[in-house]
Amino acid sequence: MKRILPFIVAFYTVTFSAQAQTNKEEHQNARLEKVAGAIQNKLNLTDAQTMQWKKIKTSTMEKTKAIQNDQSLTKDQKRTQLMALHQDAQQQISAILTPEQQAKFKSLKEDMKAKWKEKREERKNKTNS
Repeated sequence: MKRILPFIVAFYTVTFSAQAQTNKEEHQNARLEKVAGAIQNKLNLTDAQTMQWKKIKTSTMEKTKAIQNDQSLTKDQKRTQLMALHQDAQQQISAILTPEQQAKFKSLKEDMKAKWKEKREERKNKTNS
């Protein structure tokens, strides 16, 4: 029994970590679909624009994961690369939008930043209480 136990533990560890990774990817895909639908509605995107937006976001997510997992990069290098990646993605998204959609997108981003800042302050106040 003592010899079998390590194999059982290893089996369950691999199984559960693979399942957790699958669940995380499914969650990310579901979130992408939800955000894509909201963006499509708010910006009145065409189907072609929505597909392009999804490609940009998927590519950005993959590149983000690669940067975050790159052990050879320092924290500052990761931050710099992630900021550059984000700016590049924003430029690509702007390129697929009409001028009216760009204005609306800019407004949406500003609203989201304000909400994030508000939530950050709420969390900060909760931890300080």
